[in-house]
Amino acid sequence: DIWIAKIEELEETNINETNTNIVLIVYPNPSNGIFTVNSGELIINNIEIIDLTGKQVYNSQLSTINNQLHIDISYLEKGVYIIKTNNGLTQKIIIK
Repeated sequence: DIWIAKIEELEETNINETNTNIVLIVYPNPSNGIFTVNSGELIINNIEIIDLTGKQVYNSQLSTINNQLHIDISYLEKGVYIIKTNNGLTQKIIIK
């Protein structure tokens, strides 16, 4: 399964308004705890993962390489988590 979070931003210019799509794709989802995060054109500098109680279980300062990140959280228990980026994007992930 692939989960897609799509946010649309409006940027103002002197001439007109343009619509920029920002997409965060996390796959495979569900997985065994090893995920790939594709950020499209968005540069991600920080990834935070929280469990459903709100506890932070992962936090990393990093930079995307070719707009992709590889995250290994296979040491966490099976369950549902939320991945958050420094840009405000969030996505539900599942470790099975």
